[in-house]
Amino acid sequence: MTSNKVSYILKDANTLRQTALQKKQIDTAVFETLTHISQLIYQAHENGHGCIETNLPMQFAIEGMSFSKMQQHVWCRIISELEQKNYKVSIELTETECILYVQWESEEDKQETQRQVHILAEHARRFHHN
Repeated sequence: MTSNKVSYILKDANTLRQTALQKKQIDTAVFETLTHISQLIYQAHENGHGCIETNLPMQFAIEGMSFSKMQQHVWCRIISELEQKNYKVSIELTETECILYVQWESEEDKQETQRQVHILAEHARRFHHN
């Protein structure tokens, strides 16, 4: 009889692991967040920038998972996906937000841009019409 009481009290470890539904919900959260980030990257690039800064969502619709586990799973996947595509990624965590920094412009790119701006500034002339 003692064995039945223990079995009733103690959950099987398999029931505590990530479920198929949770995996699907994580995939959805990652996809939606990366879609938004991709749009921000595209817009920034079109406007001549080499990086973006954006807030990551703090909460996700994932059933049966603590907020910290949700954040851990989703944020790590987002960072991994961006790094796989050769972006430089960092985050800044506070109690109320998670700021994501994504950079695609290299130091060499920045130096070349500065060099070009310098050349143009040196050669800029004003013409006066008589």
